[in-house]
Amino acid sequence: MLRRRRTGIAFGGGAVRGFAHIGVIKVLQESGIHFDYVVGNSAGSIIGALYAKGMSWQEMVEIAGSIKPVDLLGINFKRRGLFNSDKLELFLGTIFGELTFEDLPTPFRCVAVNLFDGQLVELSSGPIAKAVRASCSVPGFFSPTPYDDQLLVDGGILNSVPADILKKMGADYRVAINLNADRGKFISPKSGMDVLWSAMKIAWNANAFKSLQNVDMVIAPELSSFNHYEIKKLTYLLEAGEQAARAVVDRIARDSRKWKWLF
Repeated sequence: MLRRRRTGIAFGGGAVRGFAHIGVIKVLQESGIHFDYVVGNSAGSIIGALYAKGMSWQEMVEIAGSIKPVDLLGINFKRRGLFNSDKLELFLGTIFGELTFEDLPTPFRCVAVNLFDGQLVELSSGPIAKAVRASCSVPGFFSPTPYDDQLLVDGGILNSVPADILKKMGADYRVAINLNADRGKFISPKSGMDVLWSAMKIAWNANAFKSLQNVDMVIAPELSSFNHYEIKKLTYLLEAGEQAARAVVDRIARDSRKWKWLF
């Protein structure tokens, strides 16, 4: 029995580096490439959800350019992190409203880690804003996200570029965007923030390798000169993502359409 060959894309985590995803999407959309399945982690869960919603790269740039730290960082009275992630969810609610996974035109999943049992959690139903908040709850930076009977933090602890999930979703051709390919390039930390993000980058690098064995193409923007928390670098991050995508977009277009029908 013939069936159409399906494609999927995974958006990796990387905090503010996530803006580079939009540059990649710009190139893909201008080339007429669309994916059947989407998965994301942390910052990649935000961009992945917007992509699965059908948003254009121009609309994403408009949202990204409007973000201010005060929109995301709430005072944390319970001291479970530097900032309370409740405010992050409120901000995400201004973007996604009451939208659920079931409402999205393109199937989407994001990942988080349950602090109660140490297991990876694949989120695929219910409100988008709540799930994305959980996926973005970087431990130590944001407070964990209560989710049913779980307490969730950033999925990057175990699976920073969750491309392996695309195979389970049904994707035959899989593309992943890795925002932390500058593996091994670490700066001497000048602040507690540098220490936190350097430690996170070590975890992200360590677990990305296995997942990226499950993909046909990895897009890896050159981001070694960008840290993970300077929000004013939007234009430069967009350009880095666009440059990396342009280097491989012709191959993606060719390979993703090869053998369009499968038995």
